[in-house]
Amino acid sequence: MRLNGTYQSEGFRFNGGAQLARGTPYIPASITARRISAQCPAGAEYF
Repeated sequence: MRLNGTYQSEGFRFNGGAQLARGTPYIPASITARRISAQCPAGAEYF
């Protein structure tokens, strides 16, 4: 797994990917996230 990106207290963005084993395809991925609140709101879910 490789990641490259920026992190700030209000959000982050990573680009990278993973390779399960040598000789298998490299799977690119990206993650973008932002903070929506200083506290978790009631009934919040994650996925």
